[in-house]
Amino acid sequence: MNVSVKYLYHSGFMVSIDDTVLVFDYCEHSGAGRIEREDLEKYKYKFLFLSHSHRDHYTQEAFELPFNDILISDDFLPYAPGTRVSPGIELSSEIIKLNVFGSTDLGVSFLVNVHGVNIFHAGDFNFWHWDEESDEAYVKEAKALFDKVLEPIKAHADKIDIAFFPVDKRLGKNCGRGAELFIESIRPKYLIPMHTSDESGRTAIDFAKNEFMKTKVMAMTKRGEALDINI
Repeated sequence: MNVSVKYLYHSGFMVSIDDTVLVFDYCEHSGAGRIEREDLEKYKYKFLFLSHSHRDHYTQEAFELPFNDILISDDFLPYAPGTRVSPGIELSSEIIKLNVFGSTDLGVSFLVNVHGVNIFHAGDFNFWHWDEESDEAYVKEAKALFDKVLEPIKAHADKIDIAFFPVDKRLGKNCGRGAELFIESIRPKYLIPMHTSDESGRTAIDFAKNEFMKTKVMAMTKRGEALDINI
């Protein structure tokens, strides 16, 4: 099965499989990562997933695009359109199956099965800690929260085809630690770094140099960049 992935910006991606397109955390309606109506209208099934209401994870213009369904975390304000989801929710339709997991920040993470392909988008789920600035108690608490969110995802170990996961430059030497822990436990076939806070793309490129037993890391750094993955 061919999966086409387009990098939009920050944590935003457009994933197309056959007659279906999934858009995750579309946050900036400009530049090479901009989505036009005609980009979506060629697909029969169109889904938007917004992991939480931080403004670096969604743009108001996303709600105006012609999606069949919009799935948003329940922290969005009441007037935001879409189906609200929270950790533990499972939804199914004739096209997709959705499992919703938690986050170590605001909102949720998504596992979507579409046409037999399993795609995970972490939202802001990560091991957020700064060893240089955090005391031991804070780091221990952050790790415990990470492990708690990760635990139910382990039921899908070795089954995820593509994972989008934060590798944030601001964490310094720890920028890839959350992704490494995720890979060690879940072993997705492919992992694409996101939320790098690095316009140069160097953080994603450097992390992609790491080699893992069962996971290939692929860096996408330029808005509008596309790649095809054969699952």
